[in-house]
Amino acid sequence: AGVTYVSGLDMDGSGILSELDISFEDATGFIAEVDWRLASDQRFYLGLRATFIDYEVENTDVEVDGDSIGIVFGADL
Repeated sequence: AGVTYVSGLDMDGSGILSELDISFEDATGFIAEVDWRLASDQRFYLGLRATFIDYEVENTDVEVDGDSIGIVFGADL
């Protein structure tokens, strides 16, 4: 478990959305991760990571939910 901090987040459109230009305020959120060791040598692991964060559009009251869940695969080298 831990804290995440995102700064300088912008969204720019292209094509028919080329006029889209949105800047977000810096945001702080939380991360939680659980890993399971694979194989007998315990070098590889598979896990789940969840991020809980909300982004606010600069100079507005609009808030965007940035929560996510992902799969993590790794190795201890």
